[in-house]
Amino acid sequence: MACALGGLRIDTHNAVLNDFGYPIPGLYAIGNDAAGVLVGDTYAVTLPGSTAGFAAFSGRNAVQALCQNQ
Repeated sequence: MACALGGLRIDTHNAVLNDFGYPIPGLYAIGNDAAGVLVGDTYAVTLPGSTAGFAAFSGRNAVQALCQNQ
């Protein structure tokens, strides 16, 4: 079982947010390095499979956002 508590705060496009809640240009986080979308600032620790699913989704989501910003 792999879970993360905390992590970098991200928006719905997986862009990392600064201390004021604004995206940092060109910086994205995925998988266990990201937080703030599923359950507040953490993953749902009671659902270990959610981290694997979120890792796959967040990687795809970040790449799509990068491609749209090119």
